[in-house]
Amino acid sequence: MATEPKSEVRQEGPHPKTALDATPESVLFSTAPLGWRQLNVQRRIRPLGGVTDIPEGMREHVVLVWHGATHVRSQVGGMRHEVNAGTGPTQFIPARNPVCWERRSAFHFTKISLVSECVDAIMLELFDRDPARNPLEPRPIHDDPFLRARAGRLMSHALSDDPVNQLVVDAGAQQLGVHLIATYGGLSLRGRERRLVPGHLHSVIDYVEENLGREITLETLAALACASKYHFLRRFKLSTGMTPHQFVIQRRIRRAKELIRSDRLALAEIAHLTGFSDQAHFSRVFKQTVGVTPSTFRRCT
Repeated sequence: MATEPKSEVRQEGPHPKTALDATPESVLFSTAPLGWRQLNVQRRIRPLGGVTDIPEGMREHVVLVWHGATHVRSQVGGMRHEVNAGTGPTQFIPARNPVCWERRSAFHFTKISLVSECVDAIMLELFDRDPARNPLEPRPIHDDPFLRARAGRLMSHALSDDPVNQLVVDAGAQQLGVHLIATYGGLSLRGRERRLVPGHLHSVIDYVEENLGREITLETLAALACASKYHFLRRFKLSTGMTPHQFVIQRRIRRAKELIRSDRLALAEIAHLTGFSDQAHFSRVFKQTVGVTPSTFRRCT
């Protein structure tokens, strides 16, 4: 259970200027090399105290989740906020908001940077609101269980070898964007979710079947269903009982079984034809799904 931060918030003038921390930040892990399109996740640590000042704010919407004991004073949105907290508290800084952190102790955190254009598109498509007229509000250090859980889930995806991770990541970006708009923009979704139109569902399924060996993106599937990415995710699960990622894995394993039974192809070639990164990854997912390795399955069929 996260430790509830003890904090004080007060309106103040500009933060007194001090020298920026001379110790370079240490990025323990970043998803940048993975090429995720809409967001980036980093695990960072600053072992020393100091000041970080970003006068013009960040170009993306930024979520921070603290790890370990933290004593920090931050100024964002014209409010200064000082907190002593343990593992778990979060902070949200909308794009282009000036922010300053004064660290009194070690600073260990996960940072999620979500492309602002992604959130703008969600607001237009799902909430029918102009992003320029409905800015998101910054929030000082507080407790947001959804953001904490989302950060952990994205880190898990980043460290896995799943070749359809982009589907999972894009879905996560949509869910994160909706949460930020609803929680920090004060807007609400309207209407009851419904299943996909049968014709749209068949188009999606046919496309997946024809492209099992290629990258399958959420944008393409949503376009085939004539829906926003967020609505597609919800409607697809209502229609099939599975997420798009789970469905793609199911169909890849089903195709792999057919190819194994034919006994004409090497397992490495089957892995390639069914969209897995390599034979080791194919074998791992196959065993998780079927209960036996591909080689055992071949011997028993």
